[in-house]
Amino acid sequence: MAYIRSSLSLRSFRTAAAFALAAMCPLALLATPARSQSGGGRSVFAQGVGNRAIAMGGAVSALSDDASSLLWNPGGLGGVQRMQFEAGQTSYFSLGIGETYILGAVPDWRWGVAAASIRHLGVSGIEQRDDRNFIVGDPTSDSQTEVAIGYGRPLGDAWNLGGSLKARHQSFGGFSASGFGGDIGITGRPALVVRHPESWASELTWGLALSNLLRPSLRLDRESVPDPTTIRSGVAWHHLMGGVRSVVASADLERSSGLGARLHTGIEMQLLPQCAVRGGMNGTMMTAGTGLRWHDIAFDYAFENRSYDSVHRIGLSYAFGSTVTEARAAAVKDEAERLQAHIDEAFQRRQTGQIDSLLAHARERMAAGTYEGALALLASVATLDPARTETRELEASCHRTRGLKLEAEGDFAGAIVAFSRTMTVAPADSVAAAGYARCKTESDARELRSTETRQLFAQALDAFGADRLTAASAGFAQVLTLAPEDHDATTMLRRTNEEIARRINGWMRQAAQDLEAGRTDDADDRLDEVAKLDPAADGLAALRASVTRARAAAQAAHVSAQRETERTRLARGAPAAPAEPRMPPKELELLYRRGLTSMQSGQTTDALRLWEIVWTADPHYRQVAEYLKREYLTRGMEAFAAGRIDEASAQWRKALRVVPGDARAQGYLERAQKQIAHSREILSSND
Repeated sequence: MAYIRSSLSLRSFRTAAAFALAAMCPLALLATPARSQSGGGRSVFAQGVGNRAIAMGGAVSALSDDASSLLWNPGGLGGVQRMQFEAGQTSYFSLGIGETYILGAVPDWRWGVAAASIRHLGVSGIEQRDDRNFIVGDPTSDSQTEVAIGYGRPLGDAWNLGGSLKARHQSFGGFSASGFGGDIGITGRPALVVRHPESWASELTWGLALSNLLRPSLRLDRESVPDPTTIRSGVAWHHLMGGVRSVVASADLERSSGLGARLHTGIEMQLLPQCAVRGGMNGTMMTAGTGLRWHDIAFDYAFENRSYDSVHRIGLSYAFGSTVTEARAAAVKDEAERLQAHIDEAFQRRQTGQIDSLLAHARERMAAGTYEGALALLASVATLDPARTETRELEASCHRTRGLKLEAEGDFAGAIVAFSRTMTVAPADSVAAAGYARCKTESDARELRSTETRQLFAQALDAFGADRLTAASAGFAQVLTLAPEDHDATTMLRRTNEEIARRINGWMRQAAQDLEAGRTDDADDRLDEVAKLDPAADGLAALRASVTRARAAAQAAHVSAQRETERTRLARGAPAAPAEPRMPPKELELLYRRGLTSMQSGQTTDALRLWEIVWTADPHYRQVAEYLKREYLTRGMEAFAAGRIDEASAQWRKALRVVPGDARAQGYLERAQKQIAHSREILSSND
């Protein structure tokens, strides 16, 4: 039956033989001589249709994967990949018998495969004779029809299971009768079941079919004639010979109640994608045929060398639509897109709610005169949604109102800074521009500044408003060198130096925290900010040295771990470094879908945990990285809105870990760690 490659060892040959014997064992006991029983004849529909199957001697119980599976082994319906229709016609010329059939199968990746068929066999010109063999009356005819419906579905990768129900009707010489029957079947891949490692084992398939498990019985006159139950089991071997060529060899053993066992063998060679040749033995009858394919249309021819006459069969089949695999992939993609839209909507809804809440609290603080707190909240809104125009309007109003308050209190320097920041946010604000001019004139007049000191003071104020603190400090110091009694310059110099010291302390503290958490790159960034303000700041050199040592220690530990792993591998005699363990695809898919279900039901923590496992196993699996990024961004926003800046930064760093370079996460981190922190410190320094 099977062609065994010469490169296979004797052990592999024995294993292959064991597979074949195990597959055929359901019928091994049936090969004994049949005992004579009455009523042992079979229906004209006992043999299925489909010219490929017939050309291969009917040895197709393990090959069933098209619409004709309905009539040979309904278990094979689970392997149908595309919608398919098939029709054929046969004439038994010397007997005046004609047979016509139509088959159809419609697969769905969710629900399985539904199939239906109708077969008709008619005989005309039958002479009517009496008991003495004399012709009586006109010739009559016999008409038999079978309608079948079936269903099959795959059970994992290894098995396909299916069944069918059929109705038969016969009309003969004025008599008629109907009956109903049922078949079941299964196909499988033994290598997948036993996890056999050999590549040849994966080329074997097995099938088992029970026809007439529910026996149809017809009664035309006095006696009911049941169709016997038939069991069929077989194996098939599929082998690619490079390129587009392939060979399929198959064998079935069939046994019907009251009849002896029959062996079916077949072979098919695919020489070109458009052409296949077939041959087989149906018991002692030789069969042959060919198949020609053009795009989605196939023409099949079969020849049977029957004892009473040679039979020629022709048939056409048409397959269309996407495959089950393609339909499943498209459905998964659509589901992912729907979920992505749902997540985007939820993300936007949560972000909008957070921003609205922050704006409401900012207005409350403005109404209470707590301008510093209001500005801090507005800075948070600017981080979460920089395009929100309402934020800039409220920020300008807050700075302007604060400037008017400071002007009324006589703090002209502070008022100048506030009005300057108002015009930075809203350049066309006429109230702020007028207030800036008034306070500057009042400050110059009160301090009796000269033209030079007036110019230097204005430049220092501009530097302070632009957050160039070192330039502002130097400018105010220069004003005091020329006019030591300048009160406003003294106040602004003190504020500037306090702000510099406060920022240095803040950056140093954050750098120490980053170092303790092992984030040496982040610690370096903080220390760079310190160096911009004061390269000789106390503790800067020592902290930089600590960061350098920590980075070197981490690198040394990594190298040591790699060496230890290699030593362990060599000690165990491993032939090569072990590959990174990968989670089985089925387990990945299960965890991924559980995450989807958890997210859709609002259990975001469970979804996050499941998706983190999937991402760790395969960072590129489906949309899991995008889902994780979205959730990290959302959690970071929630923490940020609640004032937990460190927690927010940690969440946004996670987002960058799964999607490096994400612009939104980077923007959040930069504004959170610099703009927001700086704004708060600047505002508090103006108290």
